[in-house]
Amino acid sequence: MALGRLRILVSCELRPDHRVALVEALGEHEVTFCQRTQPSRFRAALETADVVIDWQLSREEIAQAERLGLIQVWGAGVDRIACDAAERQGIEIRTTAGSMARAVAEYVLLHVLLWERRLPEWGERGTRGAWNWIDRQESVFGELSERTLCIVGLGHIESEVARVVRGLDMKLIALRRRAYPEMTELQQLSWPQLPEALSHADYVSLHLPLCQQTRGLVDERFLELMSAHAVLINTSRGELVCEQALAAALRAGAIRGASLDVTKDEPLPTGSILRSLPNLIITPHHSGRTSRAVRSAVAMARRHVSSFVFSRMRERSRS
Repeated sequence: MALGRLRILVSCELRPDHRVALVEALGEHEVTFCQRTQPSRFRAALETADVVIDWQLSREEIAQAERLGLIQVWGAGVDRIACDAAERQGIEIRTTAGSMARAVAEYVLLHVLLWERRLPEWGERGTRGAWNWIDRQESVFGELSERTLCIVGLGHIESEVARVVRGLDMKLIALRRRAYPEMTELQQLSWPQLPEALSHADYVSLHLPLCQQTRGLVDERFLELMSAHAVLINTSRGELVCEQALAAALRAGAIRGASLDVTKDEPLPTGSILRSLPNLIITPHHSGRTSRAVRSAVAMARRHVSSFVFSRMRERSRS
């Protein structure tokens, strides 16, 4: 194979049009689409791949990939990539972090509005005709300029969330380990100020990577610190939330509600404790799935592959 031509294995599940977009973007390379449902073919493709595009890769799979030089993560999180094994083999890891920022920001805003206007409840009542003028008069909504959003984390997605909701005059609190002096439009609090941040928030939106420090972050204590009228929104990883604690808080009315785009087990199992809670909205891990986000991810992947090719050719010219 020519020096600048790579074997690229795409092993994550993609729609046909997204596959076409990748092939067009990486046209000078040999692109193979193969999932783990075809074990023999997948193993053979993995053994000869220079680049793998996926959101997961185990230690065993990395060990089989003797030629692998780049793991292009299809998404922002690397918690399902065996990063230690990749590092030992000198494999570069790149993500598409930021490509889905706008999509996720719009999802957060959508759910803030859903809860603020009680749309699931009133939409259902309106469809059934189960309302009267007295009910209507007594149901007075607030406006977002009267509400406070606490953003837990501050990176590509969180910054876009702040930018989107700022136009609606929501009050913003960012809870992060490191402050960003240039972001003067929002109140930034450090991690020890967690109780203060949660107590003032009407909405708490999680935007954190999954790691040892964040796993189970939203536990009984975290939920106790939230006000009874607050809503939790999670678009990061399901494992950030202790589902037993969340279910108990929702049943007891300790918080107003929650919107989860991610859960620990996906799809949600039949016997999950989160099923049938009236003050819980669950969506199928699609907050970042927009056509613009996919185009941005494809463009990022192309740039990263091109950079990898350039680096490899430069190294070989020196040897």
